[in-house]
Amino acid sequence: MDGCGMTIHNENTNCNVFNAPVYNAIFLPPGSQPQQPAPAEQPPQPSRTRKLVEAEAEEVRAEASAPRRTFSEMEEERREAVRRALAALNEERTTVRKEGRNREEPLLNKQVHWQAVYRILVDKGICREADFRGFMDFVRPLLPEHPRARCDYATVRAISKTDFQRPFARWKYNGAGDCTRRTFDRMVAVADRFLELLEAEGV
Repeated sequence: MDGCGMTIHNENTNCNVFNAPVYNAIFLPPGSQPQQPAPAEQPPQPSRTRKLVEAEAEEVRAEASAPRRTFSEMEEERREAVRRALAALNEERTTVRKEGRNREEPLLNKQVHWQAVYRILVDKGICREADFRGFMDFVRPLLPEHPRARCDYATVRAISKTDFQRPFARWKYNGAGDCTRRTFDRMVAVADRFLELLEAEGV
């Protein structure tokens, strides 16, 4: 028997030749890794049905044929939305305390309140900052037939000398100047309500 545990035939013996079991062995070079089996192929994804492809094509054709609004049409729609918001603001009423009694009166009932309207339209990007003539040209055709207070160019322009010239979100009462707390709160109420009316119109 040799060193591998197998019986070798020898002329001087009566042993059977290679009577030990034989194994198949794979010898790899030092440091090498056994080869991994190739991953199984994924089954092909089912192709989209013809019905689905036709439905998508029909959707694209529908979008292409849909009527598109021009810039002038969108501008006109926005002007009409502002008109409706101004009409609603003109009908808004509020309760104030006068002479020891609560009285109801129009929310926008002084010329100075148009400064609040100007400020909101500028904040919305509808009118330009400090372009008071442009504001008047835009608003005048949209005014209600019987406004509670006249929209006056000089009064609106005077906003540039007050704290109301800042964006509405930055309005803050500081007690300085001739603006009383009641006047400030009323300006805030007008601006806030007009902003709500515009947003309800999608502006």
